Parts: sequence; C-alpha cells; structure tokens
Amino acid sequence: MKKILAVILILGVLVGCSTTNENTDNKTYQVLVPKGAPALAVVNAMTDEREDAYTLVDGTDIITVELAKENSEYDVIIAPINIGAKLIQSGQSSYKLASILTWGNLYLVGTTESELTEPIAAFGELAVPGLVLEHIMKQSGMENEVTYYPSVSEAQVALLSGKSTLALLAEPSATATISKAKENGIELSIKADIQSMWEEISDTYGYPQAAIFIKESVYLEDTKALETYLNHLSTSTTAEIDLLTSSIETIGPQELGVPSTALAVNTYSRQNIRYVDAREVQTEIVEFLSIFHIDVTDTLYLK
Repeated sequence: MKKILAVILILGVLVGCSTTNENTDNKTYQVLVPKGAPALAVVNAMTDEREDAYTLVDGTDIITVELAKENSEYDVIIAPINIGAKLIQSGQSSYKLASILTWGNLYLVGTTESELTEPIAAFGELAVPGLVLEHIMKQSGMENEVTYYPSVSEAQVALLSGKSTLALLAEPSATATISKAKENGIELSIKADIQSMWEEISDTYGYPQAAIFIKESVYLEDTKALETYLNHLSTSTTAEIDLLTSSIETIGPQELGVPSTALAVNTYSRQNIRYVDAREVQTEIVEFLSIFHIDVTDTLYLK
C-alpha cells in the first residue's frame, strides 16, 4: 500500500512539473510599443504564432506614464532609451533596461545644390533628434543656423516649400519627402547620414535609441520564459523582404505609423533596426545618455 501511495505521489509531482514547464513555454506578455521604427522592428513578432498582446501608441506620453506607473498592465515596454533611463535612475520606475532595438534613423536631406553648411530645418528640439544634431554639430565644429519645427512633417514642409534647402528628417519620412519632391519637379537627396556622423565623433556606429524595458517582477517571476521571449524577439527582427511585407500588410501601415508598406520595406536598412543585449553595449549607452545629462549606474540594467 505504501509503495502504491509513493508511486501516486511521484506521478503527481511529475505531472505538476510537466504542467509548470508547459505554462513556462506558453507564457505570453503584454507589450507597449510606440508607432514608427520601433513598431516596424517588432512587426514580425506581432504576426507570428505566439499570442503576445501588442498595443501601439502615438508619441511618448502614454509610454512615459506606463513606465512610471507602479502597477502597469504592461510586462514589456519599448521606449526611447533616455525616457526609460531617466525614470529608472531617479527611482521612478519598476522597469529595467534589457536590450536595444533601434540605432538611429536620422538623415540630412537637401536640394542638389545645398551644402552641409546651410541653415537646417529640424525637429525634436529637446528630444533625441535635436539633441543628437546639436551634439554632432558641437563636436564637429558645425555652425549651421537651426530652425526647429514642432514635428518632422513640418520640417518636411519647410524643405518642400523651398523655405529651407536642408532639413533633418527621419526615415521613412526622408525617402517619402524625396519621392514627393520629385513629383513636383524638385530634386532632393540624402546629404548626410547622422549615424555615420555620430560614428566619426564617437567611434561607434549609430546610437541606442529605442530600447526594450522589462518589468523587473515579471523577469524574476519566470526568468526562463522571459528570456525565451526576448530571444524570439531578437530573431524576428529580420529584414527578409517577403516576410516583412506580409507582416506589415497584416497589421496595416497606418496602424504601424509608416507611410506605406513599400516605403517601410525599402527603408528598413536605413532605420538601423538591430537587437542587441544592453549589457553588450554599455559604453554606447553611457555616451549617448550623457547628452541628456543622465548618469548611468548598474541599477539601469536587467539582471
């Protein structure tokens, strides 16, 4: 009788272990993503066999609120690294930095005759675009006059209307602007790659822009499941044209915050989407966050 009872107990334990492993393998996450390049970076993951729930939002207001919220419903939040890092380092967020997803998509676009010394129509004065531009100009000795507009679309209008002959634009808006200008008989082209200019002053290509932040309690609760998800996310950032096209069409370009499927696919490489574990690029992170006057400590990173 004792032997039978022991067998039953052992079987019960094995069944319990099997159930736990199955739950771990099937664990899904609530993910918050800003539209644009970050959404494009995870579009393949949004349409694959996993059942993670992705919420796409415009701008960073909701992103900032959720990063600072004590009991946010989101397990994973993709956000500009400076926003997440500032909250974490000041003790205002329960999230930790896991990885970098995008490495800059800014370009100077101008007329055929324009020179890099001419006035620049720019956007994002106190955000990544403006601060990156100002940092590069300062380190490179550039003395261009810069006029800031409230949005990239308004900087685009300044260029198309002839109000400016040189503008700071982000992909895919840069390519869209060049195409639109051509329809109106205006010849525009990319005059400078901001990421390459960053490399010249820092010895690193690009700068860590969109980052993946994980709620620390979610990671500690089931580290293996979370790591499985992150590995899956990493491999899904492929630029394979057929898969990328299909994924964008499934979600819809407008929902993703990109002008069109064709533009998103054609400019994918220039959006510098590349998944990298944050601890592998700490030097790049420290250097980039220094332009925001954010001091980085080990508390920033996921364990």
